[in-house]
Amino acid sequence: MTPAEELEAALEAAFAARDEIAARALLAELSEAERAELVPVARRLVAGVAKRGIDGLGSLGPALMAAYGILTVTDIRRLGWRSNHISAGLEDVLRRRSPERLGPIVEFLLDEVGGRAWRVVRPLVRDGVVARPDRPSYTIAMLAGTRYRSLAELRADDPWLLDVEVWRLFEVEGGGEDSLANHEKFFGDGWGTVFRELAASGPGMRARLLDASLDALGRDFSTYRAGWYSRFHESLAPTDEERAERAEAYLRLLRSRVGPTVSFTVAALIRLSRAGRLPSDALLDRIGPVLADGPAGTAMSGLDLVAGAGAGSTADPRRAAITATEALANASADVQRAAIALIGKLVLGMDAAVATAMAARLGGIAASQRTSAAALLARLGGGDGGGGSQHAGTTRAEPTADPGPHSVIPPAPGRPTPLDAERAIEPLASIDALVDIAVSVVETGEPADDLERVLDAVGRFGADRPNGFARLTAPLAKRARKILARRESSPFSGFDPRADVAALLLAWTTGEVVTAGAGYGSTDPGAGAFLSGRAREVAEAAAAGRPFRGVSAPTHRGGWIDPVVLVERLQLRPPASRLDLVAALLRLAPDGRSEALAAARTLDGEPGAAVRYALGGDEPVGPTAAWWIAAARVRAPGEDDERVEAAHPGLGPDAGLSARVALVHRKPTILGGSPALDVWPAPTGTVSADLPTVLILREASVFAWSGRSEPAMLRWMATIQPGYREAWAAVGSGPLARNVDWWSAEWANRVYLEPFVDPVTSLGPQARRLVGIALGAREAGERGLAADIVRMALADGRLTASDLAEGLTAAAAVAVDRPNRWAESLAAVATDSPGHAGAVAEAIAGVLPALAERPTAKLVPLLRAYDEILAGAGLPPGSAGRATLATLASAGGQAGRLARSILARA
Repeated sequence: MTPAEELEAALEAAFAARDEIAARALLAELSEAERAELVPVARRLVAGVAKRGIDGLGSLGPALMAAYGILTVTDIRRLGWRSNHISAGLEDVLRRRSPERLGPIVEFLLDEVGGRAWRVVRPLVRDGVVARPDRPSYTIAMLAGTRYRSLAELRADDPWLLDVEVWRLFEVEGGGEDSLANHEKFFGDGWGTVFRELAASGPGMRARLLDASLDALGRDFSTYRAGWYSRFHESLAPTDEERAERAEAYLRLLRSRVGPTVSFTVAALIRLSRAGRLPSDALLDRIGPVLADGPAGTAMSGLDLVAGAGAGSTADPRRAAITATEALANASADVQRAAIALIGKLVLGMDAAVATAMAARLGGIAASQRTSAAALLARLGGGDGGGGSQHAGTTRAEPTADPGPHSVIPPAPGRPTPLDAERAIEPLASIDALVDIAVSVVETGEPADDLERVLDAVGRFGADRPNGFARLTAPLAKRARKILARRESSPFSGFDPRADVAALLLAWTTGEVVTAGAGYGSTDPGAGAFLSGRAREVAEAAAAGRPFRGVSAPTHRGGWIDPVVLVERLQLRPPASRLDLVAALLRLAPDGRSEALAAARTLDGEPGAAVRYALGGDEPVGPTAAWWIAAARVRAPGEDDERVEAAHPGLGPDAGLSARVALVHRKPTILGGSPALDVWPAPTGTVSADLPTVLILREASVFAWSGRSEPAMLRWMATIQPGYREAWAAVGSGPLARNVDWWSAEWANRVYLEPFVDPVTSLGPQARRLVGIALGAREAGERGLAADIVRMALADGRLTASDLAEGLTAAAAVAVDRPNRWAESLAAVATDSPGHAGAVAEAIAGVLPALAERPTAKLVPLLRAYDEILAGAGLPPGSAGRATLATLASAGGQAGRLARSILARA
């Protein structure tokens, strides 16, 4: 037996015995050339272990020794997750690998395996086997490899770490969970303790750590990760002398893009200023961006620094005043107010240079500060600041006597109706057109209008198999199969419109009808069951090769059906199913009902009677509950129908009886908390899938999970009854209220708001509350969409100032008012036009009584916005909120000052 054959046999034996130690001992002394001869057998043995899956775990130890000790990085990667199970002593089999093999393996260990690789790589670096890796992953791996180690232990085990490695912790940011900030947060202040012990060891080490922490802050790491370095720096309690020695380093940090770093820096500079050790010239050169762009608190502190810098020689006040004018560009009116006051104190007489600097920055001055800014500018010799001044933005309208409501917005000309011609939907006229649209819809399950076009066209072409049909539709069938094979797909379950479309297309193209998905545990799909039921009906017909000529396809965007067109369809054919007619009835537009009712006299049977009843006719109620409930809901939305309730009693909310819905507080439980919907009549235990108006009020918890198709199902559900959105808005109010303080989670919540962007959609009380809640949402998409709805609805007449106040007050009634976010949202709306400004001001006045019991500090942002809107528009405060303002005015603090300012405008 040759030496190579002996090595192969020994390696085979180690694998057979699952002996990791034997494999390590065998490989540790081999040269790279000897290892190369073992590549074929090692590759076979390692692949065999991987192929056995869980059953191969017993042989994983020798497999890892062989992979790392013999094979290349490419082979190691093929082990997948198994390569992460680093065995003890792995570094022994790596020491004699050639540099061209070892280098990539070390990089793989650091970049892919991470912290577990430290005990393998570090000995190789320390012993000079491999050069110190110049990559962040080496430093990050050290964090995991040295957890819970004291300085004494580190020095005893690896004193060379203090030469280079530990200082890289001030240079490497890391990412995700792998960063110094995260390590210290979740595993104790280990490195902070180590560094403080080092600082205590001598002045030179302390100075190095103070400098290193400031250098780290200068690298503009993310806010979260930078925070550790500023906290560590302050934990060393720098003396005034130490801070003075680093004044230049602090001043450089004023340019940081990380807000908290700037705040930390300003606080340090204030210490220096109080100690008389802050160089004024350098400060005034660097502080400008902080004054203009910093948060209000930081900018105000920056103005304090400027004030200190202006207290020096006779030349300093002018320069400090010019620097202070930078703060006039700050978004905070309080900062602007403080800047105006400081400039007035620094320059007592006329000063053309200061006046010029000030005038250049008055374009963005807050309305509430225009009068004082104009007066100061006039004193400085820069003009009178009045209406004839050359300085843009320095004027303000004088308040008028309170004329009552300020929200006079000219009505939008030609407000659209649901059946406007530009909203018309063209049916798909051919199989080619169907395939073109279906390719897109099957990928997303939306838009809902196109989904309905596909549903309608498959029904019409279900029996057609022209020449070339298989070739034309084969790619569609292949894609549908792939979508349905995904674990998360749940066709015909009421949850997943993408899977519904895929299953529909598969049935049409191949004749296969897939089994309905199980859904999501015990979660009720709500009205989704109605929509999936319709898709399944069409799929079954298409699979059987028969047409399904329905009558429920929308004729106009948003799910609307022209009543005249529905009657024409029914004159040609009966409804294709019970669900088909329910869907059609609920989509009837309000336009043209009289004409449709006259034409509908010729319709036969119960379907014809239900249609005439929906259109306002007088008909005896028939036996098919679903049809008559749909007719009652569209005949008089939001009203009880005693005749239908008498014929089909006790079927739940929005059946014969209109739903009464309230958003109420309930004691939080493990399954959910406050606020929640209180619905009357109470939903029954089991509801038929042909009663979508009842199903939608079951407030199914499905839409709290984050699924791929969730927004698509909600958008499809939004087309069920486009003419009445109160139930829809009520259901949406629950998740939006529960999610109001999250910046993420439940991304589909904004879908509840989307229908109200459409100018044909009315905003009733439930919708106003929904918008009021969303205006205070932390999630920017929800808040921005709500603000857009308000600005459009005020302009087109769907919303008045009192309506907006009502919605905000309803949100306050269930404790989901967020005045700080309301201030931001409403201030943006107020900029649209004078009418918008007046409407927003009136709405804020209207909601103030509902906020009277809130802590005054929480009202400050809303009061500030109110004050600015009134000042900008020259309006007095609305009478509705004056009593609340009078109470606030008697208090101290910012709320009291703002209340007094607002009342003074009367």
